[in-house]
Amino acid sequence: MNSIYELPAHQGLDSVSYQANDVPWLLDQDDRTCNDGSTSTIHVTLDTAIPITWVRVVFNDADSIDKIGLFYKPQNSMSMTSCPDKRKAQVDDKTVDISCQTSVVAEELALDGDGVRHLCSLYISGGV
Repeated sequence: MNSIYELPAHQGLDSVSYQANDVPWLLDQDDRTCNDGSTSTIHVTLDTAIPITWVRVVFNDADSIDKIGLFYKPQNSMSMTSCPDKRKAQVDDKTVDISCQTSVVAEELALDGDGVRHLCSLYISGGV
């Protein structure tokens, strides 16, 4: 299944749409539907390559906030790169904003780690 998700404008974030395969719970705009624990890695392809500034991730388990890695693939690159400055700002007990200030445009993001098993939503804020 190939799905498209566009961040609703009312979220107060830049609208960044992306595609993800076989993860309808990530694309349904509902923070209550989550990964069933079957995968610990998620890849999303941005519809338009953009500089990334930060992402918001929502979990169904508060202990998962510190158990996630964030990577991006620069446009025209073959490999993923770790975000240069992964500062985290906890929004509430199950939501965290992760800084990922890229100096180049990204065409794909990846989340990995045990925390992904409890991931419910991913919101991407575009660059300047």
